[in-house]
Amino acid sequence: MSISSEHRTTSGGSCQQNPSSESSAHTLQFLKVLRTINHLIISATDPVQLIRQVNQALTQNLEHYASWIALLDNANRLTALESSGMDEHAEQLRAQIEEGAFPRCMAHCVTTSPSLIVENPAAACDRCPLSTENEHRSGLSYRLSHGERIYGVMCVSVPRKYAGKEEEQCYFRELARDLGFALGKIEESHQLRLANDIIDHSHAVAFLWEKQGSWPVTYASRNTLGLLGHASGDFLSGAVSFRDLIHPDDREVVLREAEENIGNPGTGCFEHSDYRVVKPDGSMVWIRDITSIIRSEESGIRRCESILFDITDQKHAEEQLKATSCQLQHIFENANIGIMMIKGGRYFFKGNQRLADILGYGSPDEMQGISMKQLHLSEERYREFGTKHYEKLRDGEQFQVEYRLRRKNGEPVWCSLSGKALDPANLDSGVIWIIDDLEERKKAERLLQESNERLKEATARAEMANKAKSDFLANMSHEIRTPLNGVIGMTGILLESGLNPSQQRYAEIINSSSNTLLNLVNDILDFCKIEANMLTLEEIDFDLVELVEDLANSFAHKAQEKGLELVCRIDEEVPRLLVGDPGRIRQILANLLGNAVKFTEQGEIVLGVSLESEERTITSLRFSVQDTGIGLDAEQSAMLFEQFTQADTSTTRQYGGTGLGLAIAKELAERMNGSIGVESRKGEGSEFHVTIRVKKQEPDAKRTQNLPDDLRGLYVLIVDDNATNREILSSILRSWGIRVREADGACSAIGQLRRESAQGRAFDIAIIDMQMPGIDGLQLGETIHHDPDLGDTDMIMLTSLSMCDDRAALEKAGFRECLTKPTRRNDLKQALLRTGGVKKQDGEHARNKPRHPQDGDRKRPGEARTATVLLVEDNKTNQLVAQCMLKKLQVRTDTAENGREAITLLEKNRYDLVLMDIQMPEMDGLEATKQIRNPSSPILDHHVPVIALTAHAMSGDRETCIDAGMDDYLTKPIQMDALSDILKKYL
Repeated sequence: MSISSEHRTTSGGSCQQNPSSESSAHTLQFLKVLRTINHLIISATDPVQLIRQVNQALTQNLEHYASWIALLDNANRLTALESSGMDEHAEQLRAQIEEGAFPRCMAHCVTTSPSLIVENPAAACDRCPLSTENEHRSGLSYRLSHGERIYGVMCVSVPRKYAGKEEEQCYFRELARDLGFALGKIEESHQLRLANDIIDHSHAVAFLWEKQGSWPVTYASRNTLGLLGHASGDFLSGAVSFRDLIHPDDREVVLREAEENIGNPGTGCFEHSDYRVVKPDGSMVWIRDITSIIRSEESGIRRCESILFDITDQKHAEEQLKATSCQLQHIFENANIGIMMIKGGRYFFKGNQRLADILGYGSPDEMQGISMKQLHLSEERYREFGTKHYEKLRDGEQFQVEYRLRRKNGEPVWCSLSGKALDPANLDSGVIWIIDDLEERKKAERLLQESNERLKEATARAEMANKAKSDFLANMSHEIRTPLNGVIGMTGILLESGLNPSQQRYAEIINSSSNTLLNLVNDILDFCKIEANMLTLEEIDFDLVELVEDLANSFAHKAQEKGLELVCRIDEEVPRLLVGDPGRIRQILANLLGNAVKFTEQGEIVLGVSLESEERTITSLRFSVQDTGIGLDAEQSAMLFEQFTQADTSTTRQYGGTGLGLAIAKELAERMNGSIGVESRKGEGSEFHVTIRVKKQEPDAKRTQNLPDDLRGLYVLIVDDNATNREILSSILRSWGIRVREADGACSAIGQLRRESAQGRAFDIAIIDMQMPGIDGLQLGETIHHDPDLGDTDMIMLTSLSMCDDRAALEKAGFRECLTKPTRRNDLKQALLRTGGVKKQDGEHARNKPRHPQDGDRKRPGEARTATVLLVEDNKTNQLVAQCMLKKLQVRTDTAENGREAITLLEKNRYDLVLMDIQMPEMDGLEATKQIRNPSSPILDHHVPVIALTAHAMSGDRETCIDAGMDDYLTKPIQMDALSDILKKYL
């Protein structure tokens, strides 16, 4: 028979040897090989390396031997194949086995019997890649196993003369058994290391207790130190008892559970109740203990295996969750809003006491199981609510709606409902509703609505009253200003008509009284605007220097009449081009200057402007008016800015006035984000100061202040007995690059002129004040003019307007220019250009007649001689006043009595300018202006300048006129200067 099966002997592993002399050497060599392999088996840790070394030991030490060993996993899949003495056929064998086509010998050992002997492999194994190698050899195949586990197959090709010998087969059987045992131990060792690694790197700790005496620990994982605070060796050596680590309060329960479960034969695994372990540092760890009981049929319990888990964090989380749950339950039960959960087809499931209170039930238990239909006022509303809002719940939305529910007693109650589905895909799983009682709020809303209606009606009445008040003020302004315009205008004309002295004095009294009345009307109207909250501020571009200097000049005549020195001082760092309400700023300063002139009998008045602070777009200015008048005590200063208040009743009788001016000034200053105040001592004069905040114009709006190079380096002497005036003029001239010297009188001036001339540094110009003690300015000028050593110095006179009109006297004294005080910067600059500039260019004097600076700078009325103006005015007196003013300004005039007549004239004639009254019969000025601007109207010139003439003086009047298409605005009574300025601007 070519193939035979071999069965493992039962001789305890020994092989009966009866070697002949022929095989003694072979047997001895084989035993040496087995000894070598035994050494390999003892130290083996890698199964692949082991089978490789076994193959090599067999083939390298036994002649004509070849072998291969295949290792398999639990599913009989190839995991490794090692061979020796097979040459290239080994790779063919590997490929065949990997494809699942095992050789017959391998398949037999795996599935049928543990060994197989093939006497003639060439005949029996024709499909095996190694069959050609087995000529003159036999094949021995053995299963490698341990217990129930098959680890692989070992196949050896041996000379036929040895294959049939019992001892040869016995040696290979023992070798296969030893290899199987070694492979099993290697696998067990690997699994044990893997298990230890898993345990060591996990949060679990493993223990093994043997049933011997007091159950000693025979195994403890290496990570006990982190969990229990003791090293594993402490438990293995018995130095530490695990039982003693259990918290005293938990120890009895743990031991009782262990005893009960170990004593129950049916228990294989049990879980202890969670217990605490105390670490050496006193800290506690919560443990979850799962214990397996290992039993045997012969001896019963053998040992216990326990896996301990650290659940401290879990316990803390559970405690926190429990506390949070208690808090939420407390909130739920004591919330001030109703909370309801419904389930399974919109039936009540759970709610709080507040919900029961809102819906009129005694407790939430009373509502258990009721349908939501009972909470709606009708079944129709129930269905409508579900159709409208439950789609939102299915979409996962959370929404809020105000809705009326039904109480238990049937009464409706307004509620706020906010719903959210626990699972939008399954509303029956639960919907949470938050319900708040809105009944009180709805009542409050109804009351509020009623109150708002009453307030609305009251507001409408108040607005009507305000409109009536506004209309009354406008009409008052119109009715008062219209006759005043006639009185003041005709008085002005009368004063220039050649009256005798008595008539002139009477007319001047009328004019003064009329202007006093006008000021009184203006104060009262402004006060009424403030009280009616109708006072508004403009925001327009203006030149601060021009505003202040023009204002000072307007008070110059009154100051000179009382013999007062009026000085205007503007610091150089003050920005000139600003945005604000120049009219209101002028009003504040005019009030302060008027009071200063009124209450000062001798000395000087100084109007000053300084920079208080500056930002990128905003500047804060400080205006001051300082006088040497009667002064105020502390009590008077404290009440000065109150309405209808003056220093005392005696001043009312002596000086007059309403006591409104300073109160209005205070209101205006505060509306410009500023303030007003006073510093004064009785009998020593006063200083009023005002701060305001205004915007600065855009940088590209700055106008150059540079003086022509011809004036730089001029040498100027200022002669004035007033130190303040000298200081201001010196500051202005030095800022222009002009060298300046000062003299406080004629004697000092002559001395300096002679001294500088003798040293070759003669003054180019002398600016001389007219009114000085001893030798006045005119006498000083004659002295200089007739002195051959000083006659080359040009002279400019500083004096009153009346002196500037006496040109012959000025020319005789040698003065080339005459400037009125307080001097405008522009006037001073032009006078210097006409004197020092010409002299510096030509090298000689240009002896011209003295000129009033305004004559050269202002457009003379006569220059508008060819202009034609249309005057539209219904009041005959006002017509006459305006016609006389225009005639004096040498302007031709046509007159229309209303807007309709004006339109007719404008359709026939072209005019250079239209002066348009606002309030007229048939067609008012606003409507007429709109028709003028209408491009489809037959007006010849739609762009003709239209200037409003109005006796209204209320807020918004200017804006109304501009919106209608007018170009500018004149308030009645019309002043000659204001009318002249308008003509200059537009003609």
